[in-house]
Amino acid sequence: MGRKVDYKTKEKKGPGKKAKKQQEPVFLSKEFQPDLRKGRALSSNQKRRLKKREEKRAIFEKKKEVKKAKKKIEEEEDEVSDEGIVQEEDDEDMEEHSGESDQEEMDGGE
Repeated sequence: MGRKVDYKTKEKKGPGKKAKKQQEPVFLSKEFQPDLRKGRALSSNQKRRLKKREEKRAIFEKKKEVKKAKKKIEEEEDEVSDEGIVQEEDDEDMEEHSGESDQEEMDGGE
């Protein structure tokens, strides 16, 4: 079903034909050259997008804090309820064991 190739000994091919030929683009017109000024003023549309991003981030942070608070409250409730259950079981176990020891004493005494 086709040729058997030993991939361990086969050499890897290099970059394709076009990748070898193409070079970095050269922008002759100043309009298309990348703007390297970092501290320039934002356009009106960019300002609106920035404002929208910040509002979304603030909403997300509020939701995140509420979620953490709910989770913390649930964990505290779980801890309290677990401790109560464990203590009750321990008390019951102790009563059962103390009752057994009383019976053993009575049986041993007879």
